[in-house]
Amino acid sequence: MSYRRLTRLDQVIKQRGLTRHDLAVLVGSTTPYINQLICGLRNASPELCQRIIAAFPGEISLADLRPDLAAIFSRIQELEAAANA
Repeated sequence: MSYRRLTRLDQVIKQRGLTRHDLAVLVGSTTPYINQLICGLRNASPELCQRIIAAFPGEISLADLRPDLAAIFSRIQELEAAANA
């Protein structure tokens, strides 16, 4: 499995004057887990992605956190649109 560093998330929390610990509390996670995500050692679960996106509306997208999931969801939407056309 491929992991990627979450530089956009790191930038946003710094711009807001938050720490990684603040982010962990905000999204109901732990500081070590958030550190692992931002450093690219683990991938965020879909549920955690949802909570992070909700905490930063318009600033963080699924593509920022999990481009693999964003591509899958985009493809599903395309297939559904084609089936309904």
